[in-house]
Amino acid sequence: LGKWIYGPGKSKFAALSEYESMRKAHANFHLVAAEVVIEHQSGNQQQAQNLLKTKFRNASNSNQLELVKLFAAARN
Repeated sequence: LGKWIYGPGKSKFAALSEYESMRKAHANFHLVAAEVVIEHQSGNQQQAQNLLKTKFRNASNSNQLELVKLFAAARN
C-alpha cells in the first residue's frame, strides 16, 4: 500500500484532502506496528498481544476507513 500511496496514488489523488488523511492513517499504522514489534522483541509478549488487540486493531481499521473515504471522494 505504501508504494501505491507515494507512487500512483499520490499522482492521482494528492489534491484531495482525503488523500492526506489516508496517508497519515497509513503512517500511524506503521508506527503502531513498530510498537508491537518492539514489545515482542523485548520479551513483553503480553504487552504485544494487548497492543494487537487495541491500538493495532484501531490503526488498521482507521487505515481501511480512510482508504475507503479516499476512493469515495475520488469517484465524485
